[in-house]
Amino acid sequence: MSLDQLHEYDPTVFGSVSFIMQEESADMVEAMCLSFPGSEEDVTMENRDEFAPAMVNHVLLGSRHDAMEAMCKGFRSIPSLCDRACSLRPELLQTIVCGPDKLCPEKILEHIHFAEEDFRGSEVPAFVRKLLLRWPQEQLSTFLSFTTGVSNLQPDGTMNNSEANPPDKIKVMKCLCATCKSCQEGCGQLPVASTCFWTLRLPLCADIEVLDKRLNMAFEWGVGFGEL
Repeated sequence: MSLDQLHEYDPTVFGSVSFIMQEESADMVEAMCLSFPGSEEDVTMENRDEFAPAMVNHVLLGSRHDAMEAMCKGFRSIPSLCDRACSLRPELLQTIVCGPDKLCPEKILEHIHFAEEDFRGSEVPAFVRKLLLRWPQEQLSTFLSFTTGVSNLQPDGTMNNSEANPPDKIKVMKCLCATCKSCQEGCGQLPVASTCFWTLRLPLCADIEVLDKRLNMAFEWGVGFGEL
């Protein structure tokens, strides 16, 4: 396992490890107050060359060991499933378990339902469609995670949630503030999502760039909940 693979899996941890490896001040390294994973040994200038591979091993293997063992146990408990899984290429098995490598914005749009009574005379629904079509893959994944708690589609491009209304759809509604309730633009609220029921409430904006900025701000501040 390498630092490149750590960067792909967890860019934040990779950044911390890279900073330590490049830092020239022993005082700065000590001020970071880092220790080796699973140990009380502090990271110093003298042992930091050992710290990088230790973190790679911990994040990519050690921290996921129990979960991977449980998954393997599940496959082995059904011999026919295990035999079929073992016959698949790793890339195909990953797609089946994790979903497609590339998100299709058109597929995401198929799962969005706009509350028409909320957006009469507003361009917000059109703005959302345009943003989804122009956003890069990372933002599409973040959008799904923010609104549904799941950052990918299923392998066949579908999404399922019987608790949503309509079922299996992300319902987009207007903000609940007084300004938006009166169908006026100029609200200063950020978007809010309910991942249990796949509901997204958006402020009424007259400019697509304003909506884009507020959505991305909400994505940034909402990191942590619903992330898989």
